[in-house]
Order: sequence, then structure tokens, then C-alpha cells
Amino acid sequence: MYKRKTGAHKMPVDQIQLSKFLSFVLRHKPDEIGLTLGPEGWVNIFKVDAGGMHAKGLKFYRADNGVWLTDHVPPEFLT
Repeated sequence: MYKRKTGAHKMPVDQIQLSKFLSFVLRHKPDEIGLTLGPEGWVNIFKVDAGGMHAKGLKFYRADNGVWLTDHVPPEFLT
């Protein structure tokens, strides 16, 4: 459970962890994960429909560190 000043709000732990990770990286080390901030300090983040890509036959592979990668993400799989 995630506590806020306005009361308890259920939020999945993985979303909390991702949010904290992105906050840290965007503030301190965006270049270390390949992000380039715009002149105002913003970055675009997209949600990738990996399941849809897989269903269409696009290939994925796993890096040594366990992260799933692909060579290209067509725009129709981004939201």
C-alpha cells in the first residue's frame, strides 16, 4: 500500500519502483540510460505494446543483464 497525505491509495509496487527509478535517473543521470533531455529538461516516454509487436512477429532478444530488447519499435506500437 502506498501512503499519501490525503489517505491510503493502492498502487502496484512495480509502478512505485519504476516511478522512483525514473525520478532519480531523470534528475541525476539521464545519459546513463540513453535519454536526452530537451532544452527545458523534458523527455518523452512512451508505453510500448510489446505483446502486440510479438503477435505481429517482431523479434525480441534478451541482453546479458536480463533486459528485453528489439532493434526497432514501429510507431503504431507506441502510446
